Amino acid sequence: MSAKKSYMSSNNILSEGFLDKLFKKIMPNAHKKTEEMYLKRKLEKHESELQKAINKSNMATRKFEKAFEKETGRKINLDDISLEDVLKRYR
Repeated sequence: MSAKKSYMSSNNILSEGFLDKLFKKIMPNAHKKTEEMYLKRKLEKHESELQKAINKSNMATRKFEKAFEKETGRKINLDDISLEDVLKRYR
Protein backbone atom coordinates (compact mmCIF):
# COMPACT_ATOMS: atom_id res chain seq x y z
CA MET A 1 0.00 0.00 0.00
CA SER A 2 1.40 3.43 -0.91
CA ALA A 3 1.85 6.21 1.62
CA LYS A 4 -0.76 8.93 1.82
CA LYS A 5 0.08 12.15 0.07
CA SER A 6 -0.55 14.96 2.46
CA TYR A 7 -0.21 18.64 1.89
CA MET A 8 1.17 19.02 5.39
CA SER A 9 4.00 16.51 5.07
CA SER A 10 7.45 18.04 5.42
CA ASN A 11 8.57 16.84 1.99
CA ASN A 12 5.68 18.57 0.23
CA ILE A 13 6.11 21.80 2.16
CA LEU A 14 9.79 21.97 1.27
CA SER A 15 9.24 21.05 -2.37
CA GLU A 16 6.57 23.69 -2.88
CA GLY A 17 8.95 26.42 -1.76
CA PHE A 18 6.97 27.32 1.35
CA LEU A 19 10.06 28.24 3.32
CA ASP A 20 11.44 30.33 0.45
CA LYS A 21 8.20 32.26 0.17
CA LEU A 22 8.06 32.77 3.93
CA PHE A 23 11.65 33.96 4.03
CA LYS A 24 11.01 36.42 1.18
CA LYS A 25 7.97 37.84 3.01
CA ILE A 26 9.89 38.29 6.25
CA MET A 27 13.09 39.70 4.74
CA PRO A 28 12.46 40.92 1.17
CA ASN A 29 15.94 42.42 0.63
CA ALA A 30 17.93 39.53 2.09
CA HIS A 31 17.90 37.60 -1.18
CA LYS A 32 19.24 40.59 -3.12
CA LYS A 33 22.01 41.18 -0.59
CA THR A 34 23.13 37.55 -0.62
CA GLU A 35 23.06 37.51 -4.41
CA GLU A 36 25.15 40.71 -4.55
CA MET A 37 27.66 39.27 -2.08
CA TYR A 38 27.88 36.07 -4.13
CA LEU A 39 28.43 37.98 -7.37
CA LYS A 40 31.03 40.23 -5.72
CA ARG A 41 32.99 37.21 -4.49
CA LYS A 42 32.82 35.61 -7.93
CA LEU A 43 33.99 38.84 -9.56
CA GLU A 44 36.93 39.12 -7.18
CA LYS A 45 37.87 35.50 -7.86
CA HIS A 46 37.75 35.96 -11.62
CA GLU A 47 39.70 39.21 -11.44
CA SER A 48 42.45 37.55 -9.42
CA GLU A 49 42.61 34.66 -11.91
CA LEU A 50 42.75 37.16 -14.76
CA GLN A 51 45.52 39.09 -13.00
CA LYS A 52 47.56 35.89 -12.66
CA ALA A 53 47.12 35.20 -16.39
CA ILE A 54 48.15 38.76 -17.23
CA ASN A 55 51.26 38.44 -15.07
CA LYS A 56 52.21 35.21 -16.87
CA SER A 57 51.67 36.92 -20.22
CA ASN A 58 53.86 39.86 -19.22
CA MET A 59 56.61 37.49 -18.07
CA ALA A 60 56.43 35.65 -21.40
CA THR A 61 56.67 38.99 -23.22
CA ARG A 62 59.82 39.89 -21.28
CA LYS A 63 61.37 36.51 -22.07
CA PHE A 64 60.52 37.01 -25.74
CA GLU A 65 62.14 40.46 -25.72
CA LYS A 66 65.34 39.02 -24.24
CA ALA A 67 65.40 36.11 -26.69
CA PHE A 68 64.77 38.44 -29.64
CA GLU A 69 67.59 40.73 -28.55
CA LYS A 70 69.91 37.77 -28.14
CA GLU A 71 69.11 36.41 -31.61
CA THR A 72 69.02 39.62 -33.64
CA GLY A 73 71.00 42.07 -31.55
CA ARG A 74 68.17 44.62 -31.78
CA LYS A 75 66.35 45.61 -28.68
CA ILE A 76 62.55 45.77 -28.77
CA ASN A 77 60.22 47.03 -26.11
CA LEU A 78 56.70 45.62 -26.00
CA ASP A 79 54.11 47.14 -23.70
CA ASP A 80 52.93 45.28 -20.63
CA ILE A 81 49.25 44.54 -20.28
CA SER A 82 47.37 45.65 -17.18
CA LEU A 83 44.08 44.49 -15.73
CA GLU A 84 42.48 47.85 -16.53
CA ASP A 85 43.46 47.53 -20.20
CA VAL A 86 41.75 44.16 -20.46
CA LEU A 87 38.63 45.31 -18.64
CA LYS A 88 38.34 48.45 -20.83
CA ARG A 89 38.64 46.38 -23.96
CA TYR A 90 35.96 43.86 -23.10
CA ARG A 91 33.37 45.98 -21.29
